[in-house]
Amino acid sequence: MWVFITVFILGMTLWSMQILMRQRMVWVQFAKRHNMKCRMRGFLNSPIISGVYKDKFITIFSDKSHLIKANSDTFRTILQFDLKVGIPVEGVIASPYARNFALDLKLPKEVTPDITGWNKGIVIRTQNEALLSPYLTPERLQTLNGLMSIKNTNSILLFSEIETFFRFETSDPLDDISRMEKQIGKIIDAVKLLEP
Repeated sequence: MWVFITVFILGMTLWSMQILMRQRMVWVQFAKRHNMKCRMRGFLNSPIISGVYKDKFITIFSDKSHLIKANSDTFRTILQFDLKVGIPVEGVIASPYARNFALDLKLPKEVTPDITGWNKGIVIRTQNEALLSPYLTPERLQTLNGLMSIKNTNSILLFSEIETFFRFETSDPLDDISRMEKQIGKIIDAVKLLEP
């Protein structure tokens, strides 16, 4: 029994190391191909990539998920966008698994969009519903609904009068260059529609 457990743990460790090495190689290649900064973080960590890709400033890194729960040991690939322009009110829009994170922000007003197919697990909270309402166009709501309903992902749109951030977390290590470019490109196309 102990031999089986030892072999299993060793196998899982080697498999994880193989994915990490492939991820590091692909991310460095992606950064070079698109003239982005690449900062290495040690042997057992993926790099941090930042720069402009398809006209959007993006930071790509791997970290434990803090949207699900504070003590999570689950590592995720994170795409973070700084949209620069703010929305004239503080608020948050979060996918179902990031719901607790959004509720912890203690924003008083919850908004429930009246659109067909809206994922009821998505949470929208703000200081002032009337000030947020012009931002929540049908096109933006459909885009948010699509992004925040993708399986095995978490996402959050955090905004204030000064700036807007969009964070997208996926379990995919993005360890294939063509798939990485394609998936990030799709997210960027959606993020462009979310800009204030």
